[in-house]
Parts: sequence; C-alpha cells; structure tokens
Amino acid sequence: MFFSDDPAMDEMRYTRALDMKLARRPMCHCCHKHIQDEEALHYDGGKEDIWLCLECVEDKTELIED
Repeated sequence: MFFSDDPAMDEMRYTRALDMKLARRPMCHCCHKHIQDEEALHYDGGKEDIWLCLECVEDKTELIED
C-alpha cells in the first residue's frame, strides 16, 4: 500500500481494501457475519458448505448428560 499527500483519501483506500478482503471470507451460517478469525468450523451441508464462527459454536454448545 502506498500513501499520498491526502490522508483522507489514504484512509478511504485502506478501508476499501479491508472491506474487499473481508468480503472474500466465508460467512457464518448462524450469525450471518463474515468470519474474521483464523479458525472456524466447516462442514459439508450437502447442497452448500456450512461455516460457523467459533463464537457461535461456543454459544450453541451444550453438555449432554445421561
């Protein structure tokens, strides 16, 4: 990335680059947000791949008691 004499334009260019990078990331099937962590749960859901962010996995995890 390069910087110019216009800090506002530099910020806009930087924000746009981050937004484009985020848009390429998978989206969580539960919360419908792009996954920003380096790890996520992924499984083949038949017609589509299912991605879950670790926060949703943790929220949905339940202890099975006999």
